[in-house]
Parts: sequence; C-alpha cells; structure tokens
Amino acid sequence: MTYPIPESLSDTHEGAEWALAAILGDRLVGLLYLSTVAPALVEHLDTPSSEFVIKRWVQTAPADLRELQALGDVSAGIVTEDGFEARWQLAEWQPGDQLPERSAS
Repeated sequence: MTYPIPESLSDTHEGAEWALAAILGDRLVGLLYLSTVAPALVEHLDTPSSEFVIKRWVQTAPADLRELQALGDVSAGIVTEDGFEARWQLAEWQPGDQLPERSAS
C-alpha cells in the first residue's frame, strides 16, 4: 500500500529511497530515511534478502525503532514521488527478538 506523505513530513522527502515509517490508521505520521540512520545498510537492500537485512538491522536500532513505534505501526518500504510504499510491517519485530541466522549459501 502507498501512503501519501503529509505536508508536515514533506521536508524529509528526498526522493526514491528506503525508509521506515510510522503509520497510524491510514495515515503516515513518521518517516525515517535509512540513508540517514544506516547508510551502510542501504547498499544491501536491492537484493532478494532485503526483508531479512532490515529485520536484522532493526534488532540493533532500538532507539530509532522505538521513536517510530511511539507514533504508530512501523513498516519498511520505499519513498517514491507518489508517497511511502509499505513493503513489510515491522511492528511485530521488537528489538532483541530472535530471527533465524542467515545460512551460508
């Protein structure tokens, strides 16, 4: 689903890139660009394992995640000119939750 970016967050709209967003009901209420808080992470997000990479990173970023969780349900996705395109909801993953270790392939 794509959520329009409200005027109050428009100053953070920097074009198409990965972000975490807080969603309350059907409104986007918080936006955090991953290039701002985790620039090295962004390099690994255009792969089939993007969801896994974000979920692993969330475990190490409790302050950033808690800030968004205080505003609404957190999703990861891509900001485009049309708005925030939610890919995965992260609300169910809390910092410290155990995720399966990535197997060596």
